[in-house]
Order: sequence, then C-alpha cells, then structure tokens
Amino acid sequence: KIIDFADENKIFFDVGAAYGHYTWLASKLYKKVYAFEGDPLEIFFLKKNMKNFNNIKIIDRYIDDNYNLDKICNDLKIIPDIVKMDIEGAEINLVKNIDSLLKNKTSFLIEFHQRKILKKFKDTEVIDKFFETFKKHNYNIKFNHHHDYENLLSNGTPHKEWLIERPIINNFAIFASKN
Repeated sequence: KIIDFADENKIFFDVGAAYGHYTWLASKLYKKVYAFEGDPLEIFFLKKNMKNFNNIKIIDRYIDDNYNLDKICNDLKIIPDIVKMDIEGAEINLVKNIDSLLKNKTSFLIEFHQRKILKKFKDTEVIDKFFETFKKHNYNIKFNHHHDYENLLSNGTPHKEWLIERPIINNFAIFASKN
C-alpha cells in the first residue's frame, strides 16, 4: 500500500518508525516524510540510518494523548496524505485525536495489535470504537492477514490480498481510506 499510494507530491507520516525501514522506503516515493519514534535505541539507529536524506524529518518523541496527530498537524500546518502506524497496541488511543486528518481524507496504514489491546483493555468495545471512528467518517477499511502464522510457516509468504472482512487472528494490517 505504501508503494501503491505513493506520489512525489504527497506527505507521509511514519508513526512508530523504529529503525526506519518504512521511513527509508517512503523517502524514495513521497515529497516529505515525518518519522515519529520515542524509543532512545530506535531513535539512535533511525537518525544514523536516515542521516543522508533531505526529505525526512525525525521527531524524537512518542505520540500520545497530549502530543497527538491533530496537534502535530496544527503545529506543523500540514496534513499528511497517508499515516503508517505500528505502535504495538497504542493505535487504539491514537485514533481518538485524528479528526482533522479524517476530515481531510488522510489514508491510514495500521498494524493492528488486537492481542496487546485486549490484554491492556480487557474489553472488545475499545476495538469496536476504533473501527467506528473510521466508519463514521465514511472510510473504507481493508484488512490484510499478513500475520497468518500458519500461512507464513507452510508457504513462507504473507498474504498479499486486502479483504473487507476483519480477520480473526491477533495481528493484521488495516488500510483505511476515503474514496
């Protein structure tokens, strides 16, 4: 989806950039890339790995309720075209403050960590509210079962199809976009 959605005039947010694998890929395809990471070790390698790229801005901070995507976009006076999130279950809270992005048709590529979310919240209602956030703004949601361990173990490859049904497995990817 990062490649399919690419355009040299678009802005890409990499939330949970880690060492910069997707940041690097996006830097080749998008006009500007904002990489958000708060872990000190990952920031060290992210900065080291991205030091030669002019279109990447690294933000050495976790995104949370106080420093959220709406606030960031307001402060930077930009709206990203696509946001990639891989934040180990924290995505459930992050979507509470994305109204300006949803109103401006930002697309989202999210690694969804259902097991971690249920362990923390012990309630499936928070997951339903997460998906309702996108539905109430008329977003289409597609799912990818790339973490289907049986398929990975037996075939050695992840699923490449994007489906409209939410998977039963614990981790999966979501692509939420507006037509």
